Amino acid sequence: MGAVFAKLALSPAEQVAHLQRKGLRIADPAAARHSLAHIGYYHLSAYWFPYKTSAGASRAFRPGTDFAEIVKLYEFDRALKLLIIDAIERIEISIRANFVRFMSLEYGAHGYLDWQHYKTAAPLAKIISDTNRELQKPNNLFTRHYKQVYDSPLLPPLWIVAELLTFGTLSKLLADLRQPADRNAIARPYSLDETIFLPVLQHLSYIRNICAHHGRLWNRDLIIKQPIAKKPEFLAQNLNSSANNKIYNALVYIAHLLKIIKPEAVWKTKIKHCVTTRPSYAHLNFMGFPPDWQQRPLWQYAAATNKAASRVIIYNFCRRAAKKPSRPAKSGSLSGKSAGVVRKKPCSVISPAA
Repeated sequence: MGAVFAKLALSPAEQVAHLQRKGLRIADPAAARHSLAHIGYYHLSAYWFPYKTSAGASRAFRPGTDFAEIVKLYEFDRALKLLIIDAIERIEISIRANFVRFMSLEYGAHGYLDWQHYKTAAPLAKIISDTNRELQKPNNLFTRHYKQVYDSPLLPPLWIVAELLTFGTLSKLLADLRQPADRNAIARPYSLDETIFLPVLQHLSYIRNICAHHGRLWNRDLIIKQPIAKKPEFLAQNLNSSANNKIYNALVYIAHLLKIIKPEAVWKTKIKHCVTTRPSYAHLNFMGFPPDWQQRPLWQYAAATNKAASRVIIYNFCRRAAKKPSRPAKSGSLSGKSAGVVRKKPCSVISPAA
């Protein structure tokens, strides 16, 4: 028989005192109380767990563990999740658009309702049920217009219904398409075979939910694992085949998809900066990063993109500065020089194409 839970709720001040008794160094108790009040003791505990000893029931903190360092680890994880969910939003919308375009052109606006296109009944049945429920809501602009204007068919065309789909439902519906040719037609724009593409979508949907519900991600053992693609070669040579349950491979797949969806995006550069400026305890092996990750082509390209972007910014700034009219000198401001026009020093920045 299990033990009886008897722990008492503690105020932020009491939580600070409790953590100090456990050996946690807190240099600024007021800042710690603020963090505990606005992040939460239990939520933050996921980030101090690695700092605790494994011996004894008390589970004290390792000597020298600092509360500020734990908050930095939390902030790193938060920054990482914000970058990931921003990228997945683009991926989700792109895949939805490609799914709608293919199915509508191939089978018609309402062809998605034909059961013969699917291997099982469950995903389509859920879509029909969810859409019928949305049709009863007066404040849904998509379905309200269709209901007001059209009597038949009862359900809207796919391009309206798709706006109601979650990423999880969309990924399951794609996986349930009966014909491999249909699945590959939707995967092909992303340079992936459907046998890789569909598991990747389900994995990204899982990660998206972790991010959306503010779960710890940076060192998490991911339950839904990623497949390891063999091609295209550029993608395959960046994956880590020994860590398919960690976040690193997901970052590679996201970068691959974004390169197709939004070629000019600097997401990889942002991710690289986030990772290379992480707190000291956030070891890369906990995230599935291979030791040579920065030498792999994907991240080399990120560095080159960042350098090129910086060059363009500086070059454009200098061009604007060169075009500004010369300004008269202020009286008495040119000691030892003849008064008159102040000439700008020519910009020495090289062309962005260099």
